Amino acid sequence: MTRPAIVAIACVALLATAFFGPSKPTATALPTFAQAYHVDCKVCHTMVPALNSYGRYIQRTGLAALDPSVMKQVLPFLIREAVNGRSTGKLDATQPNVKITSTSLSADAVGFIGTSVTYRAEQSFYSNDVSGGGFGRGWFSYNDLFNKNGHLMVGKLEPSTMPVYSNWSDMTGFSSSSIAVGKHTYALGSARWGAAFNYVHAPIDAEISWSAGGSNLISAADFTTNPGADKVLHYKLAYATPNKPYEIGVYGASGGYVISTTALDRYSASGVYAQRDPVNGVPGVILFYQITSDSNTGTGSKGAIVPAAGHAYAVELYEPIFNGDVMIGFRPVEFTNNGFGTIKHFGNFDIGLHDPHIPYLYATLESAFAASSNAPNGQPVWRFSVKWAGPIRGPFKQ
Repeated sequence: MTRPAIVAIACVALLATAFFGPSKPTATALPTFAQAYHVDCKVCHTMVPALNSYGRYIQRTGLAALDPSVMKQVLPFLIREAVNGRSTGKLDATQPNVKITSTSLSADAVGFIGTSVTYRAEQSFYSNDVSGGGFGRGWFSYNDLFNKNGHLMVGKLEPSTMPVYSNWSDMTGFSSSSIAVGKHTYALGSARWGAAFNYVHAPIDAEISWSAGGSNLISAADFTTNPGADKVLHYKLAYATPNKPYEIGVYGASGGYVISTTALDRYSASGVYAQRDPVNGVPGVILFYQITSDSNTGTGSKGAIVPAAGHAYAVELYEPIFNGDVMIGFRPVEFTNNGFGTIKHFGNFDIGLHDPHIPYLYATLESAFAASSNAPNGQPVWRFSVKWAGPIRGPFKQ
């Protein structure tokens, strides 16, 4: 199928949804949930895709906190389309000077198999006008362990870490999750092939995961010990409940990166975080502090072992206004020190927008601070994204 045909199908679906859909807010990262339960997306999101405490609970239970009989009422499929822009270009890999791209198209499937197994799969077809796409993440979760408090997941999944590393509304994610040291990058928020086990019994959230390679489709190369291979164990322990607007916890990682046939880098990361949702007119806040350690960065001459120890921290404030259809996010500081001579300061200002008259449509505007931008003459980098994600069949009314 050609790209124009794919885009046309997406546009027809968008227009049909807008025509037949409700006039009140319905945008959601996984609209099949809102569609099945006839609820507003604000039940799980402060602003799509940022999760609130209840949304984080749904996530860490592998979706098992939902009712399978309710989810069977709707088709488990949805499609996504996005228009993206950035002042510095570099969106379309084939045309680095292009500043606006019109096609980022993907499809999702999410739901239950029986009553004990849940699943999710994401497949991209176009990314910033470049065809081919990739398999973003996909997993199965068996949820009938330890009196239904245990959730065993296998597939391409995000590691056990604090929620904002993998689900947040800012266009620029937290750089602390991917500090580059020597020959490898910490992948504290990236989806990779592996397995995870979550024990969720409020207020305890205990998670552990093992991650291998992150290739598009799983292959033997993901699990080899050849140079470039990276295997890591992640963990998280938090105080978190679905009905309180805050959680606090610790997280970490312990892994090994194969530098060569004779050299191995043992590395680790650990951190503490706190997140409070905005309630009663008090803005939400995200705080974390993280340290990293590498036994051998692989950068020494003549095979010399060069260790490194770094740290990172960040603060972000966010507040929804206008009945939750606008959210202001302000990250005054994110500091990273990779322990290898590279110190960076980041900051950004985001505005999330939702049109209450068009179901499943939302947008984000962002400006990075000059100190952290790569724009000419030190000017701030601006970005925008207009996204639509919706079901492929009604009912659309809530």
